[in-house]
Amino acid sequence: MSTALFRTLMADGIEEHKAPMGAARKEPRHILIISPNSCPGIEVELMRNVFEEANRIPNRDREYSVEHLVLNEAGYSADEPHKPLALTRGCKPHDFTFDTIIITASHEVVLSHLDSETLSQLKNYCSMSHRVIALAGGVLYLAAMEILRGRVVVTHWSLHRQLEKSFPSVSVRSDILYNRDGKIYTCAGALASVDLGLQLVEDDLGRAATAHVSERMLLSHRRTSVCNQVSSTLKAQNNVSHPISDLLAWLPNQLASDLSILKLAQRVAMSPRNFSRRFHEQVKKTPGRYIEELRFEVAKRELARKECSVAEAASRSGLNNAESLRRLFHRRLGGTPKTFRDEMASF
Repeated sequence: MSTALFRTLMADGIEEHKAPMGAARKEPRHILIISPNSCPGIEVELMRNVFEEANRIPNRDREYSVEHLVLNEAGYSADEPHKPLALTRGCKPHDFTFDTIIITASHEVVLSHLDSETLSQLKNYCSMSHRVIALAGGVLYLAAMEILRGRVVVTHWSLHRQLEKSFPSVSVRSDILYNRDGKIYTCAGALASVDLGLQLVEDDLGRAATAHVSERMLLSHRRTSVCNQVSSTLKAQNNVSHPISDLLAWLPNQLASDLSILKLAQRVAMSPRNFSRRFHEQVKKTPGRYIEELRFEVAKRELARKECSVAEAASRSGLNNAESLRRLFHRRLGGTPKTFRDEMASF
């Protein structure tokens, strides 16, 4: 592969908004997306949409400028086969620094296509950026650059074994959506890219901006980094039939309601005994156990928010008080909600 690896595929045309009269506009936050092909996965499009919606916030003083570069295996442009590909904007690496570099790849990424010079060049770009993000298979590129040694990273559950086997010095997690270790952000990809994108917007522009973007994207709620990649509700719904499936879809928004066996049985028009039996047959756990898992997921999501207290997390997860939440965390994690929240505060 030639050392001239890149060509500019597209620079997003994002709607312009003028700053208020007299307000100084800051330099845009330059974001570079790098992918091994010209049709990146859904994770890139979703994260790009988050930044586009943030650019539509009225009266902002800074915007995102997003560009996309393609790793070209041949090293030459299809339009000009004898001309090496140019670096973005025609600038040399030392002339231009990106605020954020996002590297993505499909789950079938072939690292053998990247020689040592390619990896060295990519590593140089990453070293000069404010933050580096790997989506889905992009984490394999970062690992190949040897910048993940000793770090904790998140990848899609389907890539866990490949990453762990190929790079044993990296601590791999595939149970959560995304993680930050220093300036390195790793994300499971797919819809989790929206969740990480919202976190980045909140870090850059504040919670009000994130709320604006969430409303524009019609999100019912925000998932935090510690949410499971596959939720209890989704796993259960894949194996159940009506009317239990309808009940599972209803439960997450009703955790503060009376969820006794009697009330749940009435909702699906069954006797309490028949309901308990049918639920256990289909969901493979008791109603009480399933509801506890839902409450635990909500409590983790709320505690990951910096401003949420233990008492507030208990209330939002449908528990009576903070002591009930402490008992739940002790059963599930062997720790306390406060310890969990303190660990999440570093993100």
